[in-house]
Amino acid sequence: MARRAVAPLAALLLVALAACGTPTSAAGPGADTDSDTTHGRHQPIPTTEADWKPVTDALGRTGKFGDGNTVYRIPLPRNDLRVTSGGVAIKPGLSLGGYAAFAKYHDGVMLMGDLVVTEAELPKVTDALQAHGIEQTALHKHLLQQDPPIWWTHIHAMGDNPAALAQGVKAALDATAIPPAAAPPGQQPPVDLDTAGIDKVLGRKGTADGGLYKFTVARKETITDDGHVLPPTFGVTTGINFQPVGGGKAAINGDFVMTAPEVQQVIQALRKGGISLVEVHNHSFTEQPRLFYAHFSTPTSGPSTTVSRWPRRCGPRWTPPISNPPADLTVPAAAARATAGTGQSPRYQLRSAVRNLRANRPHRTGRHPYGTPRKARRVLTPLSYPELLGGATMTAVLEVLLMLAVPKWRRPGLIATTAAIGFLVPAGWQIVLKLTHSYEFYTDLPLKIFPISWQDTGSGIATYTVRSLLLTFGPMRNQPARDVANLSMATGAVALLVDIYLY
Repeated sequence: MARRAVAPLAALLLVALAACGTPTSAAGPGADTDSDTTHGRHQPIPTTEADWKPVTDALGRTGKFGDGNTVYRIPLPRNDLRVTSGGVAIKPGLSLGGYAAFAKYHDGVMLMGDLVVTEAELPKVTDALQAHGIEQTALHKHLLQQDPPIWWTHIHAMGDNPAALAQGVKAALDATAIPPAAAPPGQQPPVDLDTAGIDKVLGRKGTADGGLYKFTVARKETITDDGHVLPPTFGVTTGINFQPVGGGKAAINGDFVMTAPEVQQVIQALRKGGISLVEVHNHSFTEQPRLFYAHFSTPTSGPSTTVSRWPRRCGPRWTPPISNPPADLTVPAAAARATAGTGQSPRYQLRSAVRNLRANRPHRTGRHPYGTPRKARRVLTPLSYPELLGGATMTAVLEVLLMLAVPKWRRPGLIATTAAIGFLVPAGWQIVLKLTHSYEFYTDLPLKIFPISWQDTGSGIATYTVRSLLLTFGPMRNQPARDVANLSMATGAVALLVDIYLY
């Protein structure tokens, strides 16, 4: 029973994963193309070990390729530090693993990374990075109640010479007590956890790494930074790490990568099970969609938290038991009941359902790429062409089914004309917006009840107008205008709903 104890905590993390969308492994990026550069999106270019020899020579460390040999990532773990958090001795692999990642693009080389530094080292590291033109894009913590105080700083730079970028990183490392690179262990130590149960709960296979059990989950969207596509190996991923502490217990640490509408959902999912929130912040300045990271930690989970007591997907009327919660983080009973959602009225549940539909649309909301930060406007990113055509096909199919359900509309010419318009007009509208980069049309209308954007409205109006005209001068030219209007409005409503909840 003790070895099954961590699986309920994994179930909590599954809820948080669901709250931040349906992240899957992103497609591997290909070579840079003229069309990509024309539209301001540079793809990373596949490289070889020889391309990064100046980097490895400068840092005295080697790395590994990821994402189709497009990103070269060098691990920088702080094996020299002895850090405790909540009475647990933290292994470097749980939360003390820095890195520096490099990728080559059509217009230069990008560096992104995360350095782990002590509070005493931080000023010197900052000075070294600034002296070499390397930006610090975030400064934060991953752990609560840590001894000694440790900070994590994210770095970013773009240049033509990878060796110069590596020299900047080396200068920062020289300001710390980080030891030389160590050879990996010849044999992986066992992981004293029910890893099969954790895999089952999270719905994916973890990886054993130095006695820890880890998950790395990439988002589905294409992430860009200043027009450069960022593969997951750059660190734009969700990480969940389990460190066994004996007796089937584990210390859990990691972070969720989220868009703005997902942040509160993830926080609520974590807190429902007593998982502590450490930081919510950004790792970059100009990525699109705008991403936020929620770093979390948890007290060790014990045998009192059993799999058999965990209902499916954490039902809203049940709060899981917490084993050994720190006193200063214990949630009062009243707050726990409010967080669990007990006593929700039907009206509240309806509003929540609409918000969830809105938040879980495939294309996440973010800040307008050409807008100003004076107010956070909800903006949908344009669809890819396969998704665009799939939505248009769904519209046409649903309209045909609707017409077949009404006897007076069961005419082959009428059905063919309506289905063709239902496919072509929404698809054409989306293509026009995509080709003209009309991002402002994806901004939500100021309606709190119904999740509709200007793009949705334009698609609905265009579909209704074109359908009315063609039906009036086509298959319904001898029928009353009211019949044309009824058919156009009914089928147009289908197109509008598909736009709202699919796009």
